[in-house]
Amino acid sequence: MLDFRLSNAIPSGFTTNAHLRTPHSGYLTSAEAAARLEVSQATVQHWYRLGVLRGKHDRRQAQLWIHWTAEVGERLIGAGQPSRHMVSVRALCRRHSQSPAAVLAWAQREGHAIYRLRRGTAMRFYILPAAASGPPM
Repeated sequence: MLDFRLSNAIPSGFTTNAHLRTPHSGYLTSAEAAARLEVSQATVQHWYRLGVLRGKHDRRQAQLWIHWTAEVGERLIGAGQPSRHMVSVRALCRRHSQSPAAVLAWAQREGHAIYRLRRGTAMRFYILPAAASGPPM
């Protein structure tokens, strides 16, 4: 069955046809987000499941939509500047004998910002504590 909007060229915020997507929908397909972040689509889907990326996924529909803002891009593209208040996820994992998934889930619950920064040749996740909640873990 054809999508009514697509078959009638009606603009929508949630169409994989970039020409028919409304420009200010605030969502990208997981493939588009992967291209912007320079990672695989599987990595975007994994980050969505971890809560690093927010989005929409209708079980009836295979497409994952990533909520994209300039702030998301700044935090996760890897070009951000480190702050002395940031703590690496890797260090928190070692310190508390937790998996990266557990540390990232905790950071999300507590309202901390998650950043992806270039460290040498690798990209690493860092947590910037929310102002009111104090240092991480």
